[in-house]
Amino acid sequence: MIILFDSSMDFKDFYPIIKEKKPKIITFDYESHNLFEEKNIEHEVSDEYSTQKDLEYIQEKSYLFAHWFDKPEISHLVNYAEINIGECFFNNFHSKLVPYLKKFFEVTKLFEFNKNSTYVSSSILYEIISSLTTSVIKLKIKNIDIKNYDDSIQIPINIGKLSFSIKLKYNYLKKLTKFFEKLFQFLVLQKYTKLKSGNTILFINFTTKKYENIFKILNESVINLVKFDRVIPAIWNLETYSIIKKSNCFIENHSSLIDKLMKKSIKSKILKLENNTNLLWQQNIFFESFFSFEGKSFCNKIKPLLLKQYIEIISNILQEIELTKKL
Repeated sequence: MIILFDSSMDFKDFYPIIKEKKPKIITFDYESHNLFEEKNIEHEVSDEYSTQKDLEYIQEKSYLFAHWFDKPEISHLVNYAEINIGECFFNNFHSKLVPYLKKFFEVTKLFEFNKNSTYVSSSILYEIISSLTTSVIKLKIKNIDIKNYDDSIQIPINIGKLSFSIKLKYNYLKKLTKFFEKLFQFLVLQKYTKLKSGNTILFINFTTKKYENIFKILNESVINLVKFDRVIPAIWNLETYSIIKKSNCFIENHSSLIDKLMKKSIKSKILKLENNTNLLWQQNIFFESFFSFEGKSFCNKIKPLLLKQYIEIISNILQEIELTKKL
């Protein structure tokens, strides 16, 4: 008997089996390895089933899989305004893909040497090993709170000699950014009728305070300066207000570009794009064939993750494209 153990599993559910059967134990993450080390229970780590050459091979294959959107069979279904939407979340999808492929590879290698064994597992590891053998026992996973990725941002605050920072979730930061955009929009917004005869430079997400000297120098030239911010607002206190006011730069942001007409247009385009999205996920033959590793398809596991990420970003990406076109 072999137990495939990871941190989603509850040790107390396995302890009776370990005590009675004395099985071979393979841990698949550091937390699990550390648990068995502390309890002084003999075990192996899954890393023993992959060499450096294997890891390089996994990395190479992961890049190929993460570029699913480039394939001619489906690329026309993920394009909008000549931009491939799949490419817009390549890094996020790839970061989830690599650890899964590593587990898939290691379980497959382990099975090659233990084809006649009975396996005990749960979660992702169960799905992998059950595709190789029917001699599998599935145990429930423990009830744990899955924490979301911490997308908080530290915001520095300076009040006189007092300096501190506050931590804000990205969604709250976006709301705060829009508030400041609207608050200062009419106070500093330059009219494009005041354009100088020289060239124009567009600054994207150039933090006001950090690049104060550049704003000052360019204001003294014949260059028109346009500042476009999508994360931190151009103005958030009196100091940054003064810098922007003196720079005479043109401020553009989400609040200055978007209007009711654009919002309506974006909603309409999202609906049209959803038709292609529905067609995309119907390409079962392509996904089954493409997401195959070591002769085994892992499409059923990876496709839900791909679908979730695609749906989450599609409206945001479309909005960013339309804002940029208007800019």
